[in-house]
Amino acid sequence: MKNTETLFAEGVDYTSDFARRWVLVIDALHKRSNQALRNTEREHVLAASYKMVLDGRTFDKPVNYTLVKLNPPDGFVKKHTRAVMGISPRAGRRAGIAGTMDVSQATVLLELGYEVYWVIFTREPEPGQTIPDTFEAIKAFIELVSERHPHPSGPILVANCQAGWATFFTKLKHRELKFTLIPIASPLSYWAGNRWDVSMRPYAGLSGGALIPAFLSDLGNGEFDGALLAGNFETHSLTNTAFAKIMRALMKVDVERIKFLQMEKWWNWYARLNKEEILWVLMNLFIGNKPERGELEIDGEKIDMQDFDDLLVVFSSQGDDIAPPAQCLKWIPKVYDSLDTLKRLGRRIVYVIHPKAGHLAIFLSGNVARKHLGPMVAHIGQLESLAPGLYEAIPRNDGSLTIEARTFKDIQKLDDCSGKELEPMFETISAVSKFNLGLYETFVSPVAKSLTNKGIAGLVREMNPLRLSRYPFSSLNPFLFPLTFAVPLIEKPQFQLDQENFFLALERAVNETGIALLDLFTQTRAMAYEAIVEANYNNFLTRWFFRNPFIGH
Repeated sequence: MKNTETLFAEGVDYTSDFARRWVLVIDALHKRSNQALRNTEREHVLAASYKMVLDGRTFDKPVNYTLVKLNPPDGFVKKHTRAVMGISPRAGRRAGIAGTMDVSQATVLLELGYEVYWVIFTREPEPGQTIPDTFEAIKAFIELVSERHPHPSGPILVANCQAGWATFFTKLKHRELKFTLIPIASPLSYWAGNRWDVSMRPYAGLSGGALIPAFLSDLGNGEFDGALLAGNFETHSLTNTAFAKIMRALMKVDVERIKFLQMEKWWNWYARLNKEEILWVLMNLFIGNKPERGELEIDGEKIDMQDFDDLLVVFSSQGDDIAPPAQCLKWIPKVYDSLDTLKRLGRRIVYVIHPKAGHLAIFLSGNVARKHLGPMVAHIGQLESLAPGLYEAIPRNDGSLTIEARTFKDIQKLDDCSGKELEPMFETISAVSKFNLGLYETFVSPVAKSLTNKGIAGLVREMNPLRLSRYPFSSLNPFLFPLTFAVPLIEKPQFQLDQENFFLALERAVNETGIALLDLFTQTRAMAYEAIVEANYNNFLTRWFFRNPFIGH
């Protein structure tokens, strides 16, 4: 038990240290805001320099994708004739996230001795650009890299999140392509997942399907603002957004402040999608779940997921509640009726499951890149030599891979239901979305389009909370001007606070309590969302009405 005099002395030290750390956090928020408001000319956050190789805006069907080649660092030793192509996820924020940090996917791939290409994109989509058009761009990029670096198995493609399924469908559309695909945190089974868990699954039911995105796209003059997708992720990961991110910066300000600003370079900028693109994604994938149901058509041609005949190395994480392992893998037992069928067709699927990385960490973290992606790529020849079948690869601390044969039962264990008991509910949500969208496009969309233009669309985008929240901490706020003089004086700590300080221990307790309470709120909210959606859509009356052929027509 500390006496009053000791507590008073610790309180004085803590107050001084806390004030310094808090001013530095305010300065980080200030720099983030200025960075967000003025950093519009650079549409990616790749740390490495590069040379442009192929610009998708010059294609017959222009798209806003570009293929670049990363310049190798000093001392680079080329060890492979084969190349690696990384693909940035176009899911709301700017390109290049997996090459942002000092240690990243890009740097790890270069360290392995590969020549590395990257697919990035600009903020605005090209007029009339569609999702199938982007598949054609990815095809052109793969063909060019294959031509430059011939290899019997083609290049290695590291495709993050949205880019994973886009590359997968590109292969199904163009089966002549050859490459090894590593989709990272990329969902292909959109209705899978645990009931009552925190997930994105109930959102379509809560919002009536694709109705709201269609309306917001019309308000955006035909473009869907990526900040809306980013906002969904922010509210979904409430613990990190509202509390943990700032507390990390506060508690370890001298280290975390730099990481915070590096991350926010990507976090503060938003790409757009054409209305046709966002509706294609929602109606075909996340709401319709058409790929694993055998209903997806690309340019009028029906695709079959069984046709992916190259090595597929699926990387997901138990800590990812945006694209959990079940959503990345449950399509396999749905598409192949048995493991024998998968083997008979000559398919090789390997999966790697990280124990705890979140959705962003799985492709942002340098530690994940070095300890998981690195071994996967380093042993890609070993994986390609496997007999047809289903395998799990487990990275070890020494950089090796333990490869174990798996069955469909191992995949089924990834969530708590086969999916069949919830399929009628998701089918109903899809039918409701189609019904609502039909009504909207017929009666409301023409009016919404007539009331907006480019200027109004820009104003609507600027009113998004993710953009508005940056202004109070920017240099537009005159009250933050003293930071210019104060920060250089306090950047270096004058003393090290004793780690046994009572008030520092109290700060840690507040941090842990805040995280626990927000986690509890998030879990409770998820259960409430799931209950609301099941009550509204998983009942006989709703299913009968919206899946009635007459109503559907």
